[in-house]
Amino acid sequence: MRRALGLVASLSSACLFPSLDFTGGDAAADAGIDAPSDAPNEAGEAGNDAGFTAGIGCAAATSDLLAYYTLDEGTGTTVHDCIQSPKNDGTILAPAHTSWVTGQHGKALEIDPGTGVCVSIDFTPSFTFGGANPFTVALWIQIVALPPANEIGYIAGQSSNISAAGWRFSVGTGGTLLFAVPDGKGGIANISGPKQIAAGAWHHIAAVFAGANSFVYLDSQPGSPQTLVASFTADGASDHMRIGCSSDDQHQLNARVDDVRFYDRALSGAEIAIVNNAQ
Repeated sequence: MRRALGLVASLSSACLFPSLDFTGGDAAADAGIDAPSDAPNEAGEAGNDAGFTAGIGCAAATSDLLAYYTLDEGTGTTVHDCIQSPKNDGTILAPAHTSWVTGQHGKALEIDPGTGVCVSIDFTPSFTFGGANPFTVALWIQIVALPPANEIGYIAGQSSNISAAGWRFSVGTGGTLLFAVPDGKGGIANISGPKQIAAGAWHHIAAVFAGANSFVYLDSQPGSPQTLVASFTADGASDHMRIGCSSDDQHQLNARVDDVRFYDRALSGAEIAIVNNAQ
């Protein structure tokens, strides 16, 4: 996957926040977190690489940075993918409900249940995350309120039925960060972060899919190396990528998000730290 494949981004206008569908893939099976693996963290390329360090910004981005949303607009109805070419800007379809706030770096977008503000990114089929190809999602987040009992808030993902296809990065009722893919047996394979995230402060989080060396990071600190399935089914073209809610516009996050990045490989721990410390 490379940026030459392209993607088109837009904002959804109908992100509701109903309770979980316990008959579908987004059930409370999040409690079934996989046991940690003893495998060392060999995912990603070596950190502190001069090329990576120089290429994490907008104008000089490395080719493995597929999309980068700084969310610094602060006004208007467009959310920009700041990478120069190709550009994959999003359009806010519910501008009356847009809430721009002060972010970790510049401005940020507030996603508030009931307002209809969450990000929809329409990937081409060849760009969709799935199979055995590693990838990384990284962003800043400030939780306004944790999800209610038996709920999750989608941070990012491409799925409306995770037990069947797709992937998701979410936060649970108690503040546990969870990254999930289908387990290939009709269920869900989860890995978790190193500790629970609390509401109120800005935190840098990342999810890395790399088979037996998959990680969830909180403020550059990884959870134990954990095993996800070596390969999973990508979701269909109708289930578009979302930031802040599920692909069917449910399970909405109650948080502020900033500097959202998508990479088409597994970043190393040192690289996650570089992204965390980037200004």
